[in-house]
Amino acid sequence: MSLRLASLGIPDAATLNPRLTSHLVLNLDNCPYIDWIWKKGSDNEDIARKWCSRDGKVDFPKDITNDELELFISRGYLHGTKRASFARCRKLTVEWFELFIEVSLPNSITDNELKKATRYLKGVDRLNCIGSSALKNYKYLGELSNLRELHFLHNKHLKSLTFLGIPLRTLIIGTRLEISGLGLLQLSHMQSLEYLALERGAGESLTDNILKVLCGLTKLRKLRITHCEKLTDKGLSSLQHLPQLSCIELRGSNFTDEGARQISKVKGLKQLSLIGWEQLTDKGLYYLSKIKSLESLDLRYASQITDSGLEQLRRLKVLRDLQLAECSVTSKGRARLSKNGVRVKVG
Repeated sequence: MSLRLASLGIPDAATLNPRLTSHLVLNLDNCPYIDWIWKKGSDNEDIARKWCSRDGKVDFPKDITNDELELFISRGYLHGTKRASFARCRKLTVEWFELFIEVSLPNSITDNELKKATRYLKGVDRLNCIGSSALKNYKYLGELSNLRELHFLHNKHLKSLTFLGIPLRTLIIGTRLEISGLGLLQLSHMQSLEYLALERGAGESLTDNILKVLCGLTKLRKLRITHCEKLTDKGLSSLQHLPQLSCIELRGSNFTDEGARQISKVKGLKQLSLIGWEQLTDKGLYYLSKIKSLESLDLRYASQITDSGLEQLRRLKVLRDLQLAECSVTSKGRARLSKNGVRVKVG
């Protein structure tokens, strides 16, 4: 969620408690220079300092210069801030990256600029490369030994991941690596991965055989896959070989009750999201009711499930959250499940 304020120096900003909004992104993109570089000693300087030192991420204006940011930092506004987005910045040099543990690269960053930036990214823990479409050579990212989380989306020149020899824990890819999908096989050597998300182009490239290889990532705890039209019910049988997998998000309309049966074989599963499973029926919910460890279930847009299917879910003693949308379940069916202590959310 982003919070966009035309001016944080206005008195009304005082009504927004920074401690209660640390999850927000502080978006300064439209703020004039005079509005966010508060005059030293002004009544609003304390407000400015509190806002910018929150746990949330600061999203810097696109036209901010080095001198302006230096003044911003010298007044202590960013003391304690660890996450920053330079995604739209066009005038900053890369030296500022070393101040933060989470950085969003500028969309316009080039290969030469990334090469120069590498020395200032040594301490970065999380790197966001979303929209960096000008990059063609990503090998410099392999030098970031402290990097644990990496995001790719809309990176049209990203064709290979062979440069990634670092022990990543989280990898989110929304880019098609190769037309054949074989580029995804390069992920199989990343044995430190705990969270893997294959979205958009990456999900479109995923096949049963590739998923089988990726299920050799034995430390994986969370798996998210979208746009996976090539993946079949049979291919989901590989998921049972991930011993630490506790969260699965699998979006697609090509899966059936058989897919639910295969997922039910995953031991220790706590969170399951099957959004858009239009072919899932009450029989599929019978299979899901065998996952005794399941605490949260998302069945939005599974249009064929009914009250009879929800009755099967009453067998899940630790289930606490269920999300539904556009299905044939009635208020009576939801009420019966709620008596088991399940919070049923519709919409």
